[in-house]
Amino acid sequence: MLLQGNPYPHITKGKDIPSYLIFKNEIKPEHNYYHLGDIVLCNSFGRPFSGWDCELYRIWDALFGSQMPVQFIATYGAQQIVHKDLITMRSRKFWEKAYELHYEYDYTAWAFELLWYYIFNSNYKSLI
Repeated sequence: MLLQGNPYPHITKGKDIPSYLIFKNEIKPEHNYYHLGDIVLCNSFGRPFSGWDCELYRIWDALFGSQMPVQFIATYGAQQIVHKDLITMRSRKFWEKAYELHYEYDYTAWAFELLWYYIFNSNYKSLI
């Protein structure tokens, strides 16, 4: 699981929501990626999801070799269940570059809340 801080305020709860049941270890995951919280569509500055004014194109261009989407899928609180295969599909150099971006842009942490879906999606090819 990839969790940021306290997951409970962001988790969508219910007996019919697979990600919640997986989180509680009541069922086994069938897929490699689940959102724990609600999702929202936003633009490349994070609007209307956030007021952080992230310039996602800077982060995107540093990490990905494909064209940036027009809309982004974001998960409230950046709470996800991610299989290790999705994490390891990116190279160590990719993860090191992602870490280094925190020193270049003060909004990188918030930008990643908007990018996790794409980072863990093999359809978006990384530069490294």
